[in-house]
Amino acid sequence: MPRFSYRLLLACFTVGCAAEKNSQQMRFPLKIGLLADSQITSQNGFSDFSQRSKFADRLVEVAIRPPAVEGFLAEDMLRVAMEKLTEDAQGHRKGVDVILYLGDGANSGGTDELDTLFAVLEDYRARTETPIFMVIGNHDYLGCGNSTTAGTRFALLNRDNRPSNPALSKYQVLERISRFNHASSDMPSNPRFHYVDNLAMVEQNKDLDHETGLYLCGMLSCAEPGSQNVEILLLDSSDYKDAPDWSDAAELGFYGAIGSVSFKDEPGHVFQLGYLKQLIHDTSPPFRFVASHYPKDHLDRITFAKPGQVPLNVTNLAWEVTEGAFGIPTFSESLNKNLAELLTPSGNNYWVSGHTHVSRMPAIEKMVVGGLLRDRYCHALNVGSTTDYRAHVAIVEPYDRYKNRRIDGLIGYREIPLCDCAGALMAALPKAISEYGRAHRNDPEFQMASRPCAEEAPNDDGPRDRFEHILIGIESGR
Repeated sequence: MPRFSYRLLLACFTVGCAAEKNSQQMRFPLKIGLLADSQITSQNGFSDFSQRSKFADRLVEVAIRPPAVEGFLAEDMLRVAMEKLTEDAQGHRKGVDVILYLGDGANSGGTDELDTLFAVLEDYRARTETPIFMVIGNHDYLGCGNSTTAGTRFALLNRDNRPSNPALSKYQVLERISRFNHASSDMPSNPRFHYVDNLAMVEQNKDLDHETGLYLCGMLSCAEPGSQNVEILLLDSSDYKDAPDWSDAAELGFYGAIGSVSFKDEPGHVFQLGYLKQLIHDTSPPFRFVASHYPKDHLDRITFAKPGQVPLNVTNLAWEVTEGAFGIPTFSESLNKNLAELLTPSGNNYWVSGHTHVSRMPAIEKMVVGGLLRDRYCHALNVGSTTDYRAHVAIVEPYDRYKNRRIDGLIGYREIPLCDCAGALMAALPKAISEYGRAHRNDPEFQMASRPCAEEAPNDDGPRDRFEHILIGIESGR
């Protein structure tokens, strides 16, 4: 073989080895389970009061789950969702490395709602030794996700004027979330993940609320010898200290439609982005995630489309042009620019969120952060509501074109339905239950038969079998 051919072959081999080595160096090391919006609803409240009325459901077009699902099956659906995160695509017991619960575990921040939520999560964590970390959503501390009024929250959680089920304040919810997250971090079987947050700051400001700077945020880091480091920033996107005045919208019942994160560096005030920047000031991991309940482009901005509804979100494009190209701040003096400081210089940035209640998981969006003229962006993955429409969970993992959908060349994701029923059935399910319940609501036999749904039936193997049995019965017309 000519000397030139040997050199060419050697060069190709060297380039190939370098590419393979680089690919191995940048391999994403985790499987992250995502779910949100179980909205476990107290059965101790008035069923047709205020925001729980049919008129309110039609007005906001997000509460699409009928009372039979919301009041009786929400806990079962959460248990099934957790089981799905323990399975891989072939159904073998493999599981994810860590789970992020992206808010709205409760419906109105009631004691019984949050007790049920954490009981399910803690049971799963103990059985599988899988660490779980949570961020707060608007439903976790507001009545039906939008009411701060004490009387409204009382009626949503208590009947017959018996205060047996207190509505928790935001401070109380944040404290429970922090304790839960730290318990996951401190598990003896969890050597990989380390969690820190601002709980001490929360305890010092317990008299504040979501409008005056009370928030819980932290960082979850994964470092393991021989693999890439991953950082996950956990945001409290219900921190409205620097948000515009939405009081007029609040009076119409739309409080909580958008989120916010405090960022102003003011004397005597603590701001969330400042605390997070302290955590990451000397780190530059290959992969950084931001996890919040609200999507990035639902922070301090009025948007007229949910993720995935239109190819181009025109309202967000307008904000980007205004804030970035022209340097003119919008509502909150350009929160968008301040968010850019949360991104890792490596360029592998990802934002995961819930809240949107869309019928299917939206396509991956490339979100500009810091303005159009700056080369800073993150890939945004929104799981919608995992218990509405086509109930599902999602798993973020190394990209494999034969196994999952592409986020970028390194990371992919899977949407996994809670049961194997057809999509058309899942779309028709809320309407079918609502119509049947309306036709039989005064039937004593129907009222008696509906209550065992919340209890363990003797012939059932568990919540998953009961959940699928109910769906199959509806599908076959029984």
